[in-house]
Amino acid sequence: MKYVISTVLGIAVFILSACNGNSEKKNSSAEAHTDTTAHANHTASAEPTIPGLFGQYGKLVSALSSDDDKEAVFAAQGLVKTLYSLDTTRFNAEQLKAYKDISASIEENGVHIAANLGSIQHQREHLVMLGEDFYDLAKSFDLGKPVYKIACPKFNDGKGAFWLSETKEIKNPYYGAKMPGCGSVTETITKN
Repeated sequence: MKYVISTVLGIAVFILSACNGNSEKKNSSAEAHTDTTAHANHTASAEPTIPGLFGQYGKLVSALSSDDDKEAVFAAQGLVKTLYSLDTTRFNAEQLKAYKDISASIEENGVHIAANLGSIQHQREHLVMLGEDFYDLAKSFDLGKPVYKIACPKFNDGKGAFWLSETKEIKNPYYGAKMPGCGSVTETITKN
């Protein structure tokens, strides 16, 4: 248990220190932009950053549906790294509130998944919470294409769980090869 806590704390410290270094670089480069560039940034959509975060989530779902805990670690690390790189200055008030409400949860669950190589069941438990967070993001941001909410009624001691996918194809990340087709599309999310 001490090893897991130490590993999680180590990853969190590493990521936070990397994040702090990146924010200083972003701030100095942002100051160098001309007024024209600043105006263009304010009129641009914030969505191009959120689809990248969803892409990392999709890699995580794919890794777990393939029973690949090692690839899940890499995907979770990419998810957390992408989370830290998002430029929230272009989010509108609704988007910023949604992001602030769930970004700490995405970070926590991503770090837990990354720290649990060899424990795919624990990784899958954290995917349940990530699914809820990403559902909230999908409702607040235009992803440019539909996202499908897919429910698995058996996982989580029969309480069920869901995940999001860019396709309607069922590849269950909670059971992997044991029950790859368990689930059904319950909602199509489009925000325009």
